[in-house]
Amino acid sequence: MGVASQERGPRAHAVYLGEGLFPPCAAKLEALQATLRGWYPRARIVMGEGFDTFDDFAHMVYAPTLVKDASSFGLWAGMANSGRVISARLPSSVSAPTFANPHWEWSDAAVLYPAVAAELGLNTSDTDSIIRWLVEH
Repeated sequence: MGVASQERGPRAHAVYLGEGLFPPCAAKLEALQATLRGWYPRARIVMGEGFDTFDDFAHMVYAPTLVKDASSFGLWAGMANSGRVISARLPSSVSAPTFANPHWEWSDAAVLYPAVAAELGLNTSDTDSIIRWLVEH
């Protein structure tokens, strides 16, 4: 953690970034970054670069194109973003909210929710299988 992170308190997303990162999460982040860089070589991929929570949120709010998951952290950043927001669809058991942002897009890409992983027989401790699924979908 940098000085700014220590001054502002503990990271809300410490499980994903920084020292002591859970090795399977680190492997998934590295694979995701490599895949995104391969698909979008001219894009600047900002993820896991050691920013504190406030910086993470600001990057998401001001990103010209924000690709977000279904988390509430991403939801609030997406609602504050005036650029293009591409959001994962919520599981079919949850009704998807609609937003006035004309640049908000719901992605039809497959999402590996826990129920989906269970249906596919994917074990969350099998990092290589999870990474293969994520890259393919």
